[in-house]
Amino acid sequence: MISDAEFAHLIHRFPALRAMDAGERADFVAAARAVGLEAGSTVFDPGAQCQDFLWLTDGSVRVTAGDGGAREILLYRVEPGELCVFTTTCALGQTVYPAEGRTEEPTRAVALPVGRFEDLVQRSSALRGLVFASLSTRLHEVMALVESVTFRRLEQRVAAWLLERAGARHGTPLALSHQEVADELGSTREPVSRVLSALERDGLIELGRRRIAVSDPAGLRTRAEP
Repeated sequence: MISDAEFAHLIHRFPALRAMDAGERADFVAAARAVGLEAGSTVFDPGAQCQDFLWLTDGSVRVTAGDGGAREILLYRVEPGELCVFTTTCALGQTVYPAEGRTEEPTRAVALPVGRFEDLVQRSSALRGLVFASLSTRLHEVMALVESVTFRRLEQRVAAWLLERAGARHGTPLALSHQEVADELGSTREPVSRVLSALERDGLIELGRRRIAVSDPAGLRTRAEP
């Protein structure tokens, strides 16, 4: 069971849950529990079954797919107020996880047992609406990722990714290694390093030890275009 304060924080992150009726809310609160995870904790592994549906309230979860070796690709991140599409499909479809989820920072969530989640989805129009909206959004994101990986050159992908990340940080330099950039883009370090070095030679970015700063956003935007 979660406290009134924990439920209030959950509602703050997921405003759509305000539309649950009194009975649905009572069942949710009674079955839920608060969980805390350290940075780097495993949330789910490929082939695992979903036991709890996590409602992220603080922190972030990185969801990746890999080839069983050193290469992996970032599929999406789950931030507070967002649902994990794989957790949703595994919970409702009774399938296993096809990817890996790990926390990127200290993370807090509300865990709801799968059986109770399924029951509430059937009963609550508010919860169904939230689930369907989340599935639609994530599907578009994954399709965009597939299109990018399949049809765009690596330089375009690196440039677009740098613009997005730098924009999210309001121009603050990114504290990332070349390997970490490669992991984000589902590539390997060597070709990503060549692209970054070329962008630096052209004056579009500045590189340092675990530091990437965008110095010419307009020029980088041109490189990101098809």
